[in-house]
Amino acid sequence: DYRKQFTKFVLEVTAKDLATYIQHGLSATFALLALYYHSKQPTLFLILARWSVYLESGWEVLNAYNTVGTSGLTISNIYGLTHHVSLFFTIPLVKDLLPSSV
Repeated sequence: DYRKQFTKFVLEVTAKDLATYIQHGLSATFALLALYYHSKQPTLFLILARWSVYLESGWEVLNAYNTVGTSGLTISNIYGLTHHVSLFFTIPLVKDLLPSSV
């Protein structure tokens, strides 16, 4: 039945993509706001920049778990896992490059 196939497509493919777009969009919004406030309000810049990185890294943990947890560690998903884990190497840089009490 065409309706069942379409519903399956919408639920499995489109919803997953939409969630990805929303999570990256939210992190990007924090990053763009941080850039906007860079010279106007340095404290707000630090808050927004850090939250942008933390939000993105938190979602990458979930994506990494889904990558390995659903299909196991295979050659085909090593690239995806590398992508999801590589962001965590920036967290010490964020701590050092954006020092503050915030």
